[in-house]
Amino acid sequence: MKEEKLVSVCMCTRNRADIMLSAIKCILDQTYKNIELIIVDDASTDNTEEICNILVKQDSRIKYIKLEEHDFIRARNVAFANASGDYISLIDSDDLCAPDKIEQQVKFFRENPDIDLVGSRMVFGETTPNLSIPKTQFTWKHDYCKDQLERINENISMLFLFASIMIRKSILDKVFPNKIYFYPELINGGEDQIFLYTLYMNGCRFGNCDTSIYLYNYLTYKDSISASVGKHFDKNNFIFKYIHNKPLKEKLGVCNRLYTKYKNQCL
Repeated sequence: MKEEKLVSVCMCTRNRADIMLSAIKCILDQTYKNIELIIVDDASTDNTEEICNILVKQDSRIKYIKLEEHDFIRARNVAFANASGDYISLIDSDDLCAPDKIEQQVKFFRENPDIDLVGSRMVFGETTPNLSIPKTQFTWKHDYCKDQLERINENISMLFLFASIMIRKSILDKVFPNKIYFYPELINGGEDQIFLYTLYMNGCRFGNCDTSIYLYNYLTYKDSISASVGKHFDKNNFIFKYIHNKPLKEKLGVCNRLYTKYKNQCL
């Protein structure tokens, strides 16, 4: 039997001790078993560290890293830099995913060797124990995503929910050899968009797997990064000023400037 490829699942968290166990459990209970879960604690002040230290002893697939100072961009970089899998996946500590989410994406990669990054079907629900009745389901079919990427009629970040993606580590090693995947300028949000455009600029091939389901719940969690950024999305926001509604050439120009700035630096 062919050995399954290792999938690294990156989770960055801050003060989510009250809800993160559900997200952790949904990863450890995946139908695809050859995984490692990398939890980067972004200087939490609750009992996140205590809980994670217990979990590490219970399951050898868990890696726990704590930052001493709050910096969610650094947390993302540290998580990716410590991933050793053939594929890298994500989950936010206030989200969930279907039990076969990882299995479906790995299968998609196996069947589509030309694809470097694959997204999932999105289900917007509530952060409660009962997610049986989702609010909204949103899916772009793979063929539609491919067509839109060729036409560039849509923003890349509108085609893929960032937290749902899985990406081949080989493309990350090629594009980001210095392991700086996300840039400090984007501390107020938009790091996911710049990340995707930078990959696109460097030849990454995107796909979407609508049989893989990710449950996205930030809408009902007041302190999530996405909800917080959404409240302050004004003319001073980096993405609004330099990326939002700009022609592709300008978007890639911004990405290229940041990419060039950091390409010779180290994490």
